[in-house]
Amino acid sequence: MKVLLTNQNSVLNLGDFAIHLETLRMVREACPEAEVTLTYHDLASAREHLPGYRLLPALDSWAYQVNERGEVVFTPVLRRIIDVLILCLGVLIYRFGGATPRLFRDQSKHEVFAAFASADIVLACGGGYIYDTELPRGLPSQLISFATWSIFLLGSHLLALALGKPLVLLPQSIGPLRDPVRQRVVAWIISQARLTLVRERESLALLDELGCGAKVAYSPDLAFGMPGGVLAEARALLDTADLPHESVAFCVGMTALDWRGQSRAFDGQERYERALLGCIDAITADSGMVVLFAQCHSQFAAWDDKLVNRRLRERARQPERVVLVEQLAQPDILQAAYGQMDYFIGTRMHSVILAANAGVPALAIGYLHKSLGIMREIGLAERCFDIGSVSAELLIEGLSKLRNAPDTERIATYVEHARRRKRALAALLPMLAGQTYHFKP
Repeated sequence: MKVLLTNQNSVLNLGDFAIHLETLRMVREACPEAEVTLTYHDLASAREHLPGYRLLPALDSWAYQVNERGEVVFTPVLRRIIDVLILCLGVLIYRFGGATPRLFRDQSKHEVFAAFASADIVLACGGGYIYDTELPRGLPSQLISFATWSIFLLGSHLLALALGKPLVLLPQSIGPLRDPVRQRVVAWIISQARLTLVRERESLALLDELGCGAKVAYSPDLAFGMPGGVLAEARALLDTADLPHESVAFCVGMTALDWRGQSRAFDGQERYERALLGCIDAITADSGMVVLFAQCHSQFAAWDDKLVNRRLRERARQPERVVLVEQLAQPDILQAAYGQMDYFIGTRMHSVILAANAGVPALAIGYLHKSLGIMREIGLAERCFDIGSVSAELLIEGLSKLRNAPDTERIATYVEHARRRKRALAALLPMLAGQTYHFKP
């Protein structure tokens, strides 16, 4: 069976990479002999970290790239339009004649199209990439935005359906969706897909509003239940940050991000960083230690967590009690390092998930509804704070409650539930592709 995994952006976002690795593990469990192809936007990093797999450029990489200076460089609009027209022609030829002639001058683009055409099933990787943060003004602007940008973001879903391939959207967070054009397109994709899984009820409610909720089921994020890495390697990772062990009453891991850089509509970045800073100062004043982990690495400054972490450390009252973990690690090693913390405060949602896997109680700071939704599914919605309204006082109070009542049993119960759901999904995948599943005794 030929399996095509799409909508992977970068292995340098270690939360996303955890999803990718768990997806691959699930596919191998379900179909050990499957021929697997993956598409990545950041193809160079993927080749370094995923040797042995067939890797192709993602469709959205046809629309933009990030240069060596960390700047987003868009492909000329005319080039994007021509590529879309060629794809449409290729779809017509395939649907009416079953052929995949070379229509692109670029060999890699032809290989992408051929991979879609030959796939027995297309799996859209889980995550939170189907959303918008602002609404283009007027219908013409909305149509132009979709034709030149959104169509590449949703292109793998559209292309799979256009070619008549079984499409499965693995556990997603969908929304917010303000653009009515994108709302209609997403609703059509969901209605035509073989199966769509969402990881929290906020996404399900949105799809109900769009009229396609009947085709959707709930399933936990695939990173839940991921096995941890070797403890010695995790400790070696922490040693790179010169983590002191003397006079440390407790240790709090933390992830932060530049949401202003990723969402122009957000104007509360300074308030958010002040809230984190106030909490950091309270922790260190209480003889605690704060470990700032860079979970996302990127040439694009807005996606590079190291820059935010460095700002926080520089502004802390006791910077000697704030350490930076900046080394790139495999997700399972990072999870094991999170497991060495006593508590965790995560803005990166997957830092909270990996901490949960490691049995560490955590607070979440949500910048999209996925964070609150996932925490609510665990039964811990009160431990999630909105990035636009969070304050140092709220975080300090939340951490105090966390220390007094960690409730690790509830977290462990949900993690085990997620593992069971993942095994069930693995058994379902061959049937979704129209093949018979042979259950192992």
